[in-house]
Amino acid sequence: MTRPQLSISAALALVLAPACGDDTGAATANMASNVNVTDDEPEGGLTEDESDSVGTTTAEPEPFVPVPAVGGIELEWVEANQGIGVAIGRDGAGVGGADRTSYLLQNRLTLVRAFWKKLPEDWVPRQIEARLIISGYPEGEKVLTSKAVVEGESFVGNLEKSFYWGLMPAEVIPGLKYRIELWETEKGWAQIDPSTQPGKNPPNLPLSGNTFIGIEDSYQIMKVTIVPYNYNFGECKTTPDTSAEQMKRFENYMFMMNPIEKLEITMHEPIDWQGELTNFGQLNQFMVDLRQQDGAPPEQYYFGYVDVCSGGLGGAGGQAIDIPSGASKSDAWKRISSGLSLPGNPEYAAETFVHEVGHSQGRYHIACSGEAGTDNTYPIPGGDIGEWGFGIVNFKLYHPTVHKDYMTYCHPVWASTFGWNKVYPTIQQLSSWDMDGAPAPEDDGAILLGMVYPDGTESWVTTPGAVDEANLSAVQNVEFFAGGEQLAVHAAEVRPQPDSDVVNIVVRLPEGFDDVTQIARVADGKRTVTKAEHIKISHKYRSLPLTNK
Repeated sequence: MTRPQLSISAALALVLAPACGDDTGAATANMASNVNVTDDEPEGGLTEDESDSVGTTTAEPEPFVPVPAVGGIELEWVEANQGIGVAIGRDGAGVGGADRTSYLLQNRLTLVRAFWKKLPEDWVPRQIEARLIISGYPEGEKVLTSKAVVEGESFVGNLEKSFYWGLMPAEVIPGLKYRIELWETEKGWAQIDPSTQPGKNPPNLPLSGNTFIGIEDSYQIMKVTIVPYNYNFGECKTTPDTSAEQMKRFENYMFMMNPIEKLEITMHEPIDWQGELTNFGQLNQFMVDLRQQDGAPPEQYYFGYVDVCSGGLGGAGGQAIDIPSGASKSDAWKRISSGLSLPGNPEYAAETFVHEVGHSQGRYHIACSGEAGTDNTYPIPGGDIGEWGFGIVNFKLYHPTVHKDYMTYCHPVWASTFGWNKVYPTIQQLSSWDMDGAPAPEDDGAILLGMVYPDGTESWVTTPGAVDEANLSAVQNVEFFAGGEQLAVHAAEVRPQPDSDVVNIVVRLPEGFDDVTQIARVADGKRTVTKAEHIKISHKYRSLPLTNK
């Protein structure tokens, strides 16, 4: 089945190329057809005498019949881009799974591009048609066409310097195979000697047959609850920017920069916060209890959103409560973070949203501008994303050295292949819980979560969860007392919060915790006592049954 370019192609032509900057050129807006109309008659047409002399038996010119592109043009490589580029063809063949740089998801808009090799010296610049032939659809083969004036080197940063096609989400399914063929156009054929010979290799990729696009049989979903805080302290009485425009910006940034097919954002009822905020930890610990009261499933992320009449809170624009390692249902409490709403800078707030939830997905900072707690395995110096990105919502290209990984403090940001691959398995695991309908963490018991602030104050909350037995401190513990009797002593995990001087203390709740009257945190020989009535009890909010699925 042959069909014309979808509306995505016209949109790409209008939006994508100009976004690349002046040095990358601009695309033509007319991508649906390339009709070359010529008129060799003199102005006004033939006179009567001339018509008589010509006669009426002149034969019609033979219609143009397309032929495979001649002159030695060959395709060098083919890329599929859903946010980051993945080579799917190179050196005359497909790129197998073991040699792929990342994953391609089903049901996600995909830009496919093909790039030509260095042209022969005697190449005549002209229009060439590329046909992307896709098999594997239930209704049969599809053929998509793209025309480009082939002149000079092909370039990934310029739409006009490549052939391109847009696949809508419903067209991106597992099992698809493709081949690309280059053909002469009537317009281009008129510019060359008809005796021009073909190259030594056919102008196809792969050179023969077809090869897999490599779409995963995936189910990648993210669920995020945004909790807006109405802040009231002193002269600062604010509500965060939850306008439709800003929430759409949040949605677009998160969706474009994560390997997902579906994003569910839920707006929580606003929370009235009376009193001073000095640290994001206050909001985050509040949401440990809130998510339990809400009966949130373990795959749900919570993000607090507040305007504190300042460009920072505790020296930060946002903060996650912790950075989980891997994907465990018992780490549901770690999928909590917060960020600022900054009037006049909506992009910063949206980027902070992606950054802080990135911590909740298990990502550390990437070094670019003095960040602490960096992931030293990041392969590209300075936090560069390293290759061209593509926005599947705004149809923009993102420069490999101008844009930095979104886990840096630099700007502008985009997703890197490294980051994409880091969060993919986490999203995959959390999405499997959504498929199972798992409502709560594994029944691994409950924990006592303490936050020790820079001024020495402490706050404590219980929540379902588990400690990392391999990460317990040898010098810090928590003593539990029932009346005057010591009930238990448990070693603690000591976990500094990202972007903060606040330290998390995590211990397993002992048997008989309901009888506890006070606890004592012991560190460096010093005991800090907290009465039981000052501990927020959240581990009992289990309105839905537990599951070990």
